[in-house]
Amino acid sequence: MTKTAAQKAASQELAKREQARRSFMHFVRRTFNNFDEGWHHRVLCARLQQFSDDVIAGKSPRLLIAMPPRHTKSTIVSERFPVWHMSRTEDHEVVCACSAASLANDMSKGARRIAQESAVFMPQLTLLSEAVEKWRVRGGGSYKAVGIDSLFLGSGAHVLVIDDPFKAPGGIVSDVEIVKVIRWYRDTAYNRLSPGGGVLLMHQRLRDDDLAGFVLSEQEKGGDKWDTLILPAIAEEDDEYRKKGDPLQPSRFSAQKLAQIKAVTTPDQWEAKYQQRPNPEGGGIWKVAWFRTYLADPGGGQIVMTIDTASKASESNDPSAIQVWRHLPDRKIDGSDSFLLFAWAERLETPELKRMIRSLARTWKPHIVLIEDKSSGEVLIQQYRDEDDWKWPIEAVLPTRDKETRARVEAPAIYAGRCAVPEYAVWLPAFLDAVRKFPAKPRDPVDATSQYLKYIRSGGDTSRRLRALYG
Repeated sequence: MTKTAAQKAASQELAKREQARRSFMHFVRRTFNNFDEGWHHRVLCARLQQFSDDVIAGKSPRLLIAMPPRHTKSTIVSERFPVWHMSRTEDHEVVCACSAASLANDMSKGARRIAQESAVFMPQLTLLSEAVEKWRVRGGGSYKAVGIDSLFLGSGAHVLVIDDPFKAPGGIVSDVEIVKVIRWYRDTAYNRLSPGGGVLLMHQRLRDDDLAGFVLSEQEKGGDKWDTLILPAIAEEDDEYRKKGDPLQPSRFSAQKLAQIKAVTTPDQWEAKYQQRPNPEGGGIWKVAWFRTYLADPGGGQIVMTIDTASKASESNDPSAIQVWRHLPDRKIDGSDSFLLFAWAERLETPELKRMIRSLARTWKPHIVLIEDKSSGEVLIQQYRDEDDWKWPIEAVLPTRDKETRARVEAPAIYAGRCAVPEYAVWLPAFLDAVRKFPAKPRDPVDATSQYLKYIRSGGDTSRRLRALYG
């Protein structure tokens, strides 16, 4: 018996419904009108389907997804995937966390709409409650939306989705925000995971020590093992899907469009947000290549010792940093007027640090000593000024901005080639490594340089001090 057109259409619809039940990629296609599908979506959906299988099997999967902005991450990961996963289970709870509760609620609304529309062929997705903050389906599953500040007490998570947890205007995130998000994940969210539950962490990279950086560093110490899907906006090497230089989704962001974005984006933010490499090769805010080199100390000018002290000597804190610079206020050599003569960074308690500074001052005989007027530096300033045998002028420096902002302000001087480092010194690799990693730790070596550059930029003329001190 020949099927009528209506029967064929009905048969095809039943087949598509079955495909959507079995395959997450087909579910996305069915629920996403005008879907501009790219190869990366197929890869992403395959990873998410495996993640769902592993959660159901109680394997405690961990998946880190890092992609550039506006490449259809959240609509797939935070809206469609939780719904599809709940359709496969009887009682799994999904928690979606964003930087703010309002953003999480937006994800929840989108997921709830998809559940309502899909209940026609997935009856277990029929809504039993519809509150935006938490809704339930007939199959027993639930979706809860929370902000990073939320404790979400009383709820567990078989699937914890963390979608862009940082409030980072302009792509810049503060130390305070970094610490807050990591503490929330470690002390609150992680404790709500159900046995065998999984974590989906998704955010564009911001810094080396952001949440993605934290979980990967914990993995190296024996912590959770993370599967990763890292997709840069521009391919940096040939792979299975594209050639070096090809854009991730040319139908949305062509190579020309990405070049325009790169032109108006700072190098560190481009590498982090778009290339998912928060420590760009050669440096971020400051490029290693911006520093000129010198063979021999030119002599003359002023010797400036700059000191950025740590608050404590513990492993979790930045080290104290001491640098000695020669400044030539009236001349330049190959474009440089500042020459780094010595750099040191180490974690020391205040008494040992005090002895170290005194020893270096005797060696280099600085015309001025800059000490950050915070934490142990405040104590050192007072102690040195009260000691009769301390011979070197001290200027207390009280910073008014965070370390990253201070580095950005002084970046033009380094870009212009005004700062030179020796072609070889035992301490040089550690200094350049700190420059390359900044704003990840250790940050005080860069901050000590920023402190020096601000001093000379603001006209740090020590001639009157010299006449008063030496006659």
